[in-house]
Order: sequence, then structure tokens, then C-alpha cells
Amino acid sequence: MTATAPSPGPAAALARAWRTARWFIDGVLGANAYQHYLVHHRRHGHDEPLSEREFWKAEYARQGRAVNARCC
Repeated sequence: MTATAPSPGPAAALARAWRTARWFIDGVLGANAYQHYLVHHRRHGHDEPLSEREFWKAEYARQGRAVNARCC
């Protein structure tokens, strides 16, 4: 006879759904770009990473230079 794990309650399922939705929305909006930058930075062994403020300043400047990135 095999034992089955108890199914999570509705609160756990709701919490998991919220985390998944937030992860997806952050990815679509680019809110997690700094975390991706830090992972890339560590993986490739660069010097000191930019602060989050410096990163976003550089990112907005890069987006402003990319004509095809604008909607209008």
C-alpha cells in the first residue's frame, strides 16, 4: 500500500497561485531585471556590480537610445 501526501489546503494553493502570478507579472514588466543582472554578473565573474539605482539609470538610458523600443 502506498501512502499519499496530504494535499495542501486552499490557503497554500492560493499562496502558490499568488507567487506564480507575481513571478509572471514581474517578468513581463521587467521588474526582475536587476536580479537577472546580478545572477549574470556573478556567473561571469565581473568586477563590482552596479547598485540597483545605477542599474536602473543605465537601463532607462539604454531604452531611451533604442528607437525601436518605444511604442509611439
